[in-house]
Amino acid sequence: MSYPGYYLSDLPVELVFECDEDDVKFNHDGPSSLLDRATYYKDVEMVKILLQNGADPGLPCTRGGPPGTFDSLLGFTENICPQMAEALLDAGATPFSLAYVIGPCRFDGPPSSLIDLVLKNYMKMHSTYSGRLGVTDFTDATILHYAASEGTPDLLEAIISRAPNLLHAGAIGWTSCCPDKVIMPGQDLVPNVDVPGSWYDLYSPLNLALGSHKGANAKYLLQCGSKVDIGSFKCVWEQACEWTKFTPIWVEVLELMAAKIDFDTPHNTPMIQWCIDFFFHKKACHEKRFIQNLCLPSFLGNMSLRTRAQYLDKFYVESYQEHLDELRYIIAWCEVALQNETQLEGKTGISARDEPTGCPPWLACFRKHEKARQEIVELLWEAMLDTESPTNLSGLVEGRYA
Repeated sequence: MSYPGYYLSDLPVELVFECDEDDVKFNHDGPSSLLDRATYYKDVEMVKILLQNGADPGLPCTRGGPPGTFDSLLGFTENICPQMAEALLDAGATPFSLAYVIGPCRFDGPPSSLIDLVLKNYMKMHSTYSGRLGVTDFTDATILHYAASEGTPDLLEAIISRAPNLLHAGAIGWTSCCPDKVIMPGQDLVPNVDVPGSWYDLYSPLNLALGSHKGANAKYLLQCGSKVDIGSFKCVWEQACEWTKFTPIWVEVLELMAAKIDFDTPHNTPMIQWCIDFFFHKKACHEKRFIQNLCLPSFLGNMSLRTRAQYLDKFYVESYQEHLDELRYIIAWCEVALQNETQLEGKTGISARDEPTGCPPWLACFRKHEKARQEIVELLWEAMLDTESPTNLSGLVEGRYA
């Protein structure tokens, strides 16, 4: 189908249609321009003709709406046509907000031809954008911030290869919610004096990858040399001990993070005990054996757990053994109660289910935790013995401090 140019020569290309009440899409967005409608219906030829006749892709798509047909294209069109996107980009279209800066980056797999086209020829790599990620509003986020939170390692590689200095770029974020609900760790919270209960923070691409639970992205950024702050490490460790969906890649992420933190400093040394305490947190999950992996001597070695004189006085494994003994006492009590219940059932003929004590389910739960904690305690003792070995003590010469 062709659209002769002279049919449009006498029409204002920015003509705005009133929305059809039966058209949910346009009724939601308000009146729409010719260019916006042609884009929505994926009519590439019509889009090109409108652009050739002076349609401006930078003007608002809808009356009173935000600017940018390209933003609209990324926002509501699935299976984006590269030819249409290229036509809009050639006409000067640019993303206006963080939300659409890499709209397709949520798709799995390697970067699409459209994203590659935008990155290579049109995107101003060092531009900053405003928008929201998670519960945080940003005013100066870079393209890498959004990709770290929503994209893939392939997309990160495509961006970093063109703008490596974005790896350490900081973006100011404004958050207004309960502090314990923060999902994107930053470095230092700064209270917002104008809005009670909210704060500002400085976020790196790594912070956003960690807070968005993008383990593969976090690993790639760390391998590229991303800096690590102690606050991010604590946040990820705490979530790892509680969150059942953490996969083995998070062990690698925490190992890479631990290797970048100097735990020998007086400020960071207490972090070791803090980390171990979370192994016995009441919400700690043992389903994925994640905690057991973190207890391995090789991992604790990355945290500089080497010298008994410097560290092991803060490493209260005995207290964990006491907790384990207390748990075993509870298990023994449940076993006795269950045995008495069974004997009573045999004598009276009354089923235990008529007056349940709740012992069976609790007993199964206690046994499960007892087994997991026993493994943890054994691994911690193993780590202590490993660090006590003269060959593993740092700073010693012939058994004495140098």
